[in-house]
Amino acid sequence: MDFVKKSLELAQKCDSHCKTAFRVGCLIVNNSTNEIISIGYSREVNLTDHAEEIAINRAKDKFKEGNTYTLYTSMEPCASRLTPDRDSCVSLIERYKQFITRVVVITREPKGIFIDNPKGVESLKSMNIQIEMVNNEYIINKCIQLNSDICFYMKKVERKVTKAARELAKGNFVVIGDDREREDEGDLVLAAEFATAEKIEEMRSLCSGIIWGSMTERRCKQLNLYPMVGDNKDNHQTAFTV
Repeated sequence: MDFVKKSLELAQKCDSHCKTAFRVGCLIVNNSTNEIISIGYSREVNLTDHAEEIAINRAKDKFKEGNTYTLYTSMEPCASRLTPDRDSCVSLIERYKQFITRVVVITREPKGIFIDNPKGVESLKSMNIQIEMVNNEYIINKCIQLNSDICFYMKKVERKVTKAARELAKGNFVVIGDDREREDEGDLVLAAEFATAEKIEEMRSLCSGIIWGSMTERRCKQLNLYPMVGDNKDNHQTAFTV
């Protein structure tokens, strides 16, 4: 139980201001010696890091042939990931399953917050990795409480996005605010099918800056529209075309 509590303590170290990722703690323990060989918690290094990912990357050079290890995590490892070009935590565990033979999980990932139907536990079981779910109600509730504000925030965001989509479908404008750490600005958005001369003039009168439309790379090629510059040095790599 001490290792389970340790995973929860690590989760509590996560940045409490970030509302777009769960707070998760993880540690890996040698089954023979009960020695903790690595620890990690979400966003410890950057905003896209997962706890299991950090712990595994720190442990991979410490795994020893003939030894087995248990991974303790406060929330089930992800089987799919929203961050592009990053392995899921389940994939990382599978890569080292000759060493990581047991995974202890405090709670399942809440459905519909980031992933509609998380299947981390099921995926690990299909790999014949031993799964143990913690049955201590106090610890489970502490873990749920730790992430309750994130669940509330994301549900609120979902409602706002749904409302915005309805307004766009009606041909109305929607203001989308940029992240404060990016450009910290607001964009006036309109569905392209409703972009009449009157709507464009309204955008010109209300806003500054440029008016642009988004297109797929395939459509740009069909219209012989190529990148504005060959070497894009824009801070955010915005793919403007002319």
